[in-house]
Amino acid sequence: MPSASEVAPAIWMAPASPERQVMSWSELARQYFEQSIAPQAAPSAELHALAARLAPSGHGPGARIRALHDHVRDEIHTISGTLERSGYDPQPPLTTLKARRGTALDKACLLRALLAEADIDARLALARGRSGGPADTSFLDLGQF
Repeated sequence: MPSASEVAPAIWMAPASPERQVMSWSELARQYFEQSIAPQAAPSAELHALAARLAPSGHGPGARIRALHDHVRDEIHTISGTLERSGYDPQPPLTTLKARRGTALDKACLLRALLAEADIDARLALARGRSGGPADTSFLDLGQF
């Protein structure tokens, strides 16, 4: 084990700023949505046109959801990245659409935006793959996802 003098210079401690203190997972989710997801969700004529073409209002909601989901799944290449490695802020949905690539979060935000343009309510949820084991809910950290 290294001596304290070898590791002490690498340890930085500071009090948390009041705006960064989160009391619950619900509050963390609300803050994350308001600060990182909602600002990217501006309506777009291009997204609206695509949603209308892929999921016309004459079809049932299940068929419309399937059509939009399948388009994102099949046409947008998934690039690797967790929240911690790729950044917590997704790229704007229109950017993902035009680039035809994005992280799982980028693709989820694109699908959510397309569903909104089709007047279908959708919400995002953070999920953790089985290979990562269960999330440590006693420690509030989006990097677990």
